[in-house]
Amino acid sequence: MTSQFFLCKRVKRWKAHGNAVTLVGFNHDGAWLASAEDGGVRILDPLNLTEIGLLPMNHVLTVGFTPDGKSLITSGWKGVHRWPINRDTSATNQWRMGTLEVILPQAGFERACLSQDGRLLAVAHPSQGGRIVDLAKRNLHHLHVQINFSPKNF
Repeated sequence: MTSQFFLCKRVKRWKAHGNAVTLVGFNHDGAWLASAEDGGVRILDPLNLTEIGLLPMNHVLTVGFTPDGKSLITSGWKGVHRWPINRDTSATNQWRMGTLEVILPQAGFERACLSQDGRLLAVAHPSQGGRIVDLAKRNLHHLHVQINFSPKNF
């Protein structure tokens, strides 16, 4: 069995607003990079790492775009939220966040993972187990099993 190693060249680096970057994720077309940090969620242009926007929130642990690119999902100490994105097509890389939607108000959800179609959201809490939320129907299912997250999702 042959092992393959790939070397990656660091192209750019950015400094977090808070103490740590906990997770990063690209939107569906790679035009934006979301960075979950202690000080909030930053949206960056991945080519030059300029900040496009900041959602000031404390202790965001997971961040990811929905597959259609129309929403941003966050989880952390303040619960699980969906942020609608209104992209301004008249200007390059301009966006506006819509009204925050609370998916789960309980604090402490450490990880969140969207299904490939963006309909189901699985979240994990260290003491309360896992939950699956049907985002289309707003149904919540409690799980008492171990949840493993795929590297394909955020």
